[in-house]
Order: sequence, then C-alpha cells, then structure tokens
Amino acid sequence: MGCQSSDSVRTMSKKTVVILGGGFAGVQIAHRILKKALSKVPALKVILVTPNTQFYWNIAAVRAVVPGEMADDVVFADIASNFASYPKTAFEMVVGTASSLTSESNTVGVELADSSTRTLTYDQLVIATGSSMVEPNLPFKLLGTTEATKSALHTLQKQIASAKSIVIAGGGATGVETAGELGEKYAVTGAKSVTLVVSSDRVLNVCMPKTSAVAAAALLKNKVKIVYKTRVKSHENGQVLLSTGTSLPADVYLPLVGVRPNTDFVPSNMTNAKGEISVDTYLRAKGKDNVWAIGDCNDVESKMMMKATAHADACAGNLVALLTGSKKTKAYKASDKVMMFATVGKKAGTGEAGGFKFPSFMVSSMKGKALFSQNLRKQIAG
Repeated sequence: MGCQSSDSVRTMSKKTVVILGGGFAGVQIAHRILKKALSKVPALKVILVTPNTQFYWNIAAVRAVVPGEMADDVVFADIASNFASYPKTAFEMVVGTASSLTSESNTVGVELADSSTRTLTYDQLVIATGSSMVEPNLPFKLLGTTEATKSALHTLQKQIASAKSIVIAGGGATGVETAGELGEKYAVTGAKSVTLVVSSDRVLNVCMPKTSAVAAAALLKNKVKIVYKTRVKSHENGQVLLSTGTSLPADVYLPLVGVRPNTDFVPSNMTNAKGEISVDTYLRAKGKDNVWAIGDCNDVESKMMMKATAHADACAGNLVALLTGSKKTKAYKASDKVMMFATVGKKAGTGEAGGFKFPSFMVSSMKGKALFSQNLRKQIAG
C-alpha cells in the first residue's frame, strides 16, 4: 500500500470545490466556476481530479479508430495548460482517480499514479466522472489515463488495418457511426466486410422510424451488412457466434452495446441499480447538501455530450450562487425528448430533435466533416 497524505487542515475562510473528472462536464464546470466566482470569492480554490492529463474528444472516436483518418492531436489536447491563466492559489489539477467518498467528513480519497492516496477535503463536491463502455478496453471512452487510452486506440487501429472482416454489435449512435465510417473506408471498395448486428428490428431505435430508415439506407449504401433482431453470444478464433445459432467471420469484433457510469467509489446508498448517482432537480445528490453529480454518472437524461455540458452550466450557476451568497439557485429542466445527430461516414447522416427530423445533408455538413473536433481547443479553453 502507498503512503497517505491529507489536505484536511485548511483555513476556515477557504472555499474549496473539488471536481472529479476531466471530461466534457468536469473541465467545463471548472472553468465556469473560476470565471464567474473567483472575483467575488478570493479564497476560492478549485481542485480538478482527473486520471487523464489530456482531454479526449471521444465524439470523434468513431472515425479516430479508422487507421489514418485522425491524428492524435486532433482528438487529444492538454488540460493543465488551459487553466494556466488562473492564479495558482485558485486552481490545482490532481492527476489521479477517485477511490473513496466519505460525505460525512466531506472527504474524497484519490489514488495517485504512484499508488499512494491523497485525501482531499471539500466544501462543495462535483462528481463528473462520466461513463465507460460496458465492454472494457475499447477506446470510444477514456480508459483511465491518457496513455492507456492512446495505447488502446493505436492497437485497435492496427487490428482494423490488418483485418478482412469486422463485426460491430450495437444499433445505437456509436455502433451506427462506427459502421458507417468503416463501411465508407473499406466495405464500398470490397477491401473488408463490415457487419452491424442489432438486437432490435431497426437501428437507432430510440428515434422515429423515419430517422432510423435514413440511417439504415446510408449504411447499406456504404455496403454495411445489417443483421436485425440478433445478439452476439461470443467471439472466438475469428468468428462471432450469433443468437440465431449461425456464425460470422470477425477478425475484429467491436461490442458497442452501451455504457456504465464510473461510480465504483461512490457509496451504494447514493446510487441506483444501474450505478447512477441519484440526484434532485438541482443535480445535487439526493440527501446531500454539498455533493453534485453531472453528466453520464447521474440518473438524469440520456448519456450524451450535449446533456453533460448542459448539466455543467446549470450546476455551475447554482454553485456560483451558493459560493457568492446569492442563493438564487435554479432547478435543472430535464428533457426526455430525443436529440440525436448520427453521421454515417463523412457524406451522410440523420438526426432529430423534438420530433423534427433533420435532413441528411444538414447532419453531414454540420458534423460529418470533422465530428465537431474543430471545437476541441475552444471547449477545453473554457
């Protein structure tokens, strides 16, 4: 076991906000709080705890896994340098992973890279630890450290480059977009076979049928084979066994079948059966006055970047109000309306919002060219 250090001795005037997670929600709320509250609360200190030293624009992972399509510096960018403009007394970045939470004492245990543990004491805690793929070691989400994520990404790129057959499981946005990218690059030329296995009777089944139909047509145009109402039972020796009893060749198998919240360190009485942190209408953990949960790790709305950043803005507003003594907090207005923009390669896509279906050309022109990666530097700069 490593040694343990503690930050529990602090002056009473200090207002410390600890933020767990260096993804979309965590980085955004850190900037928002510092920009809006620091001038009014000179004793404010924001501590960002993150295992990854670089921000990962994983929205573009569906294309980044395709060899030669996106360089690392298009989807990764340094975090610490983007907080260099704030006083050193006001911001600290701790490279590590949250390992425990004791809300009774307002402390979080953080496992550092050398396996030692640092204990952080907070006045306000924001949990923005995001989610991971249900299947481990797939670089469509952060895999802990930046080094681990890049290593997995490069390994998968090599596997795809040498493969002749690729099978993807999952008819959601990630599965559809990945199949579209691989189909456009390889299947249309006959270089590789690309198959999408979907458990439902249509892709993007949370969307309207007409939205799903556009996605399916675009996949077929990219020569992607779609197998409906079927699940993958196993993957061995270059073959996937399907629930129908048949098998398919699969030099590479990508099970893109969902995510799970990164909340292993959170006490079970704060989470639901899925591991999501239960929050109130203010995005505060239920039963806790000073613990907040935003983004994929909470039980509000679907797991999307747009939702996570909306959570960050709403929570930041409430925290700034509390820190500055305003007390003008606002409830977050959650929405169960589907909002999706799914690309199918660089030239096609589909999407909808509030019952309105977006035309393919609109989605491809807005998102298809770079998968919004041109916004990486702006996002991380706050």
